[in-house]
Amino acid sequence: MCIDQAVAESLSLVSHSKMEVHGVNGMTMASKYIANLTLPVVDGAGRSFAFRFPVDCTGVPDLAKRYARDSINLVGILGRNFLQFCSVTIDGTTGRTSVQIDEAIMRPRP
Repeated sequence: MCIDQAVAESLSLVSHSKMEVHGVNGMTMASKYIANLTLPVVDGAGRSFAFRFPVDCTGVPDLAKRYARDSINLVGILGRNFLQFCSVTIDGTTGRTSVQIDEAIMRPRP
């Protein structure tokens, strides 16, 4: 998972390490953070609740700015470490996205 570096700083997240990461712009050093992810959820019966759990994420400079050009308000991107517990269905014709989250998300693999 990644988070916009400016968002991490605005939340006063404390970097626990730095690591070399590879992206579309090549290799760079990035700060690593532990953040609490909260996902609002509506189940099949229409009940609302939220998943909240700590996640390890990488700070990405100017991530939000890159997407703002396309009028997308972005603070971070969920990655495979989260999506390994999900089934995602995207209906391109309606723009509707459905994410089914396995209860194993509350007990991630080591």
